[in-house]
Amino acid sequence: MNKLISLLSLAILVTVVVSGCTKPQPLPFANVDVYIECFSEDRPTSSSVMRVGNRIEETVEVPRAKLEDVEKAVNRLKKQGWRQLQTNMEVNAWSFILEKDGTQVQFLYRAGRGAVVIASRQASQTKDK
Repeated sequence: MNKLISLLSLAILVTVVVSGCTKPQPLPFANVDVYIECFSEDRPTSSSVMRVGNRIEETVEVPRAKLEDVEKAVNRLKKQGWRQLQTNMEVNAWSFILEKDGTQVQFLYRAGRGAVVIASRQASQTKDK
């Protein structure tokens, strides 16, 4: 019986270690070619796609995101060569806009409401460049 408990404990430990080593899943952008890792403690609750003029916009909501999650995502993109076009900070809201190769990503964060991430590209652009 002790051997069974030991084996079960070892299997649980291995599962926990392996799951901690897996790469975080990206936010679910299917129509805009952008890779943004999910935020640390939250999963997206909704996403939508629409055409706005000559651009395709895809929106993902992350309601429990924290400002530090958004800042980490912005910094990761900047390290990957994205240009920061704009930063806007108000009393309880922050906005960051980044651009790379004609694709734009906007992070909107509101204290207590989480984040909205909007990725957009030219409608004539294909997803796999």
